[in-house]
Amino acid sequence: MAGRLLLSATLLLSYLGVSALPNPAVRLDDFFIGVPVSNPDITDAIPHAFIVVYNNTFPDDVVEAQQASIKALVAKRNINKRSPLTGKLLSPSVKSIKINQWRAMALEADDKMINEIYANEAVSYIEQDAVIRLNARLIQNQATTGLARISHSEPGSRGYIFDSSSGEGITAYVVDTGVRITHREFQGRATFGANFVDDVVRLFVCL
Repeated sequence: MAGRLLLSATLLLSYLGVSALPNPAVRLDDFFIGVPVSNPDITDAIPHAFIVVYNNTFPDDVVEAQQASIKALVAKRNINKRSPLTGKLLSPSVKSIKINQWRAMALEADDKMINEIYANEAVSYIEQDAVIRLNARLIQNQATTGLARISHSEPGSRGYIFDSSSGEGITAYVVDTGVRITHREFQGRATFGANFVDDVVRLFVCL
């Protein structure tokens, strides 16, 4: 299919920084024949983890039958099968996913299995699973005691750890009658909200 690139064993090993295979008893020809993934340039790839996406032109019964067949094969083939890259056992379970008309399954498998799955006409494409990082961890040293306590299970730390989004997109609603919304620490983000009791505004919003 157009746009599909073959992720070779050499590139995979180079990318993962593997210089030696720890278990010579493993059938290496099952693991390193190359897999037809749609995202060969992905970073932080999870070895042997894949997402199989189905063509939405096929009816549910066809997809479900194919998934049932794959689940049975994975449960059988992955028993005591250990990755030559990580040394960990491959999972024998398969997770089916359906969101409206989008259907997929997530599984761990060797290259031979993935090529067999890809050969089915109901499969649209296969992606290499990967670790996704949305934010970076930051630390504010010498933070106030109350702020530092938020990010630590034990008291006594002076560092406040938070992600790079730093609360972006979060709206805090506070009920209080003694807040000066013009205070410089609010940086112009605080506004009066609503009153539920009397003529005094008791709710303010901080964006």
